[in-house]
Amino acid sequence: MSNTPNPGSDAALDVSDYSINTLLCPDCGQHYARVTGYVGRGAACLAAYYAVCHGHPHHEVAVDLMFGTWGSSDMGDHETFSCLIRPEGVMVVDPFVTLSLSPNAADLPAIFGRAVPRQEALEHPMLAQVWQVVDALVLGVPPIAEQYHAR
Repeated sequence: MSNTPNPGSDAALDVSDYSINTLLCPDCGQHYARVTGYVGRGAACLAAYYAVCHGHPHHEVAVDLMFGTWGSSDMGDHETFSCLIRPEGVMVVDPFVTLSLSPNAADLPAIFGRAVPRQEALEHPMLAQVWQVVDALVLGVPPIAEQYHAR
């Protein structure tokens, strides 16, 4: 996928482009899925994401969502939003929840762009798109859906 997304488009989101890695939790010894993928709208890429379907402590899925222009080497407009998806609901949190990165790190990979703090995310003009992507991931990516529905 490439190009700049059209935020006003009514096209359905495509979450079929993802891969799954199975990892072992060093704390509890259980296996869990780490999902990485892209979310498309029509022919354009809307977002990239990392999701960790770990399960504890609250049957949650941790997600870092990267929005911006895709398909070029210029990642200057990229922004990362982080969420915790739980059976009782979703909340936006401070980045990063799937990786061990500091939002202020000088060596932060360019793909993440600017880390959007929770307080700013709650008032950000892209928050509606964040919720749309989260809904699409919960409905369309099996490991995320399975963790969300586990109790």
